Amino acid sequence: MVAAPASAGSGPLSIRSIAFAERHVDTTADAVVVALDFTIKNTNAAAEHLAGEVSVRLAGTAPGTFVGQTHEILFQYGQTGYDHADWISGTPQLSSYRYSFVVPRYANARHARWVVTAVTAQDELGGTLSVDRAGLQRFSRSWVAATSLVDTTPPSLGGVDRDVWIGNRRPYVYTAGGNAEVRYRVDLSDYQTGFWHGSLTITGPGGATITTDFASQVNNLSRSCGYSYPYDAYEGPCGALVVPPANTAAGTWRVTSVVLVDNAGNTATFGDPGTEPVVFTANQVVSASDFTVTPNPVNNWHESVETRVGMAVHGAQQGVSEIILDLSNVGGHCAQVSTTPTAHPDGTYSVPVRAYQGAARCVAQGLAVVDGAGNAAAYGTQYFGPDPGVTILRLPNTTPPVVTAASVSPATVTQAAASETTITLSVQVTTPIAPVTSYDLYVYDAAGEEVVRQGGGTGAYNGVVEVHFRFYDGAEPGEYTVGFAISDASRLTSRWGMPGFPPVPGGPVTITVTA
Repeated sequence: MVAAPASAGSGPLSIRSIAFAERHVDTTADAVVVALDFTIKNTNAAAEHLAGEVSVRLAGTAPGTFVGQTHEILFQYGQTGYDHADWISGTPQLSSYRYSFVVPRYANARHARWVVTAVTAQDELGGTLSVDRAGLQRFSRSWVAATSLVDTTPPSLGGVDRDVWIGNRRPYVYTAGGNAEVRYRVDLSDYQTGFWHGSLTITGPGGATITTDFASQVNNLSRSCGYSYPYDAYEGPCGALVVPPANTAAGTWRVTSVVLVDNAGNTATFGDPGTEPVVFTANQVVSASDFTVTPNPVNNWHESVETRVGMAVHGAQQGVSEIILDLSNVGGHCAQVSTTPTAHPDGTYSVPVRAYQGAARCVAQGLAVVDGAGNAAAYGTQYFGPDPGVTILRLPNTTPPVVTAASVSPATVTQAAASETTITLSVQVTTPIAPVTSYDLYVYDAAGEEVVRQGGGTGAYNGVVEVHFRFYDGAEPGEYTVGFAISDASRLTSRWGMPGFPPVPGGPVTITVTA
């Protein structure tokens, strides 16, 4: 390494030295690994930690310019491996690091230069360091020359698709809240220097446009492109996040242009990639209010049932053609039966929704109203719109299963046959709302000791729960008492014939074992 005649930077932190191990490499056959060594000085004797970043870029064809993505090299005192620059030696006051920098095979020119453009660092006491390229000029080996293959081919575009939320491909986006976004997946490739940055333009009513920039990022920990992560160095999806302003014109918007630039500066511009359009709305032409669910709650404990989501619609032109409802399935599954609305005499509209058996709570995450002229209103988080407040609830259950009678068959077994005889417990159960789902069975001897325990899933058929069991370890002659618990789908449980709980209606359930 070559020491600087004076420390670079100001304050307690400074660069003592920084240098590539080679002055020149030839990458025409393949990429070449070159060690980058650097030492950071900290005059604060109390400091115990240090971390920072070294940036390396490809020099442009004009002096003082750079092209392509920044290679961000992270370092931390005491850290080796984990894709960081390796701490080699020293203390927090004078620590040395080494990073294996890969000089790519392709560049923007036959004779290329890879340059350290910035160094930043900080300790836990507030000491900071920030040195740009001008401050690094004094380090004569802070760059490495490379004889490279020249990249003359711009990136290719495979296609552009909407990156949809929870798998939903609805086109509607409510923009008036100022928090809307549209995510596009840009499939691209560049097999020489790799993709650097680009832009995506959507065009709407009256020729209005919104242009979004996106770029690839790379450090020694990861690669990403736009909001997409991870990203291959030469191909893959790049995420373009379009954020329409709150005053964006309502109507249909389409992707009309994509510009891609590679790390050598080669540029390609593509026209309409055929991406499905989006529909922006501020709910100003057509809107909806007074949302209802009828009936609500629903009794779907035993089977799937239908309910209707209704609303008042305002400003519709040529009637209401569609009402599209998407519901969360976190509390169970609900699904719209038809998007064709029914018009009611009071001027409201409704659509049918099926609440599947057992669904406890279904919340409208997206609700779109489309009139006959194609105008749309959008509600719910799915569209970044106002909350319509539509929640389908299951009828609550507060009554546990009620047992009216119980018996066993056979009620008498011999000691010799006790372990081989299947005994059936028949329990007559009333469940006003939630069905029976499970049981627990206990058999006690004359001393009250538990001799059989069994449990599992079950159901009631014609009001009767049947449980089959045996004396698995045999039984001594005497009288045994049966107790049990019955649970329903709402997780309510009633217990009968067990110590400390009500007796079985009609008397105790007993089994006699004879000698």
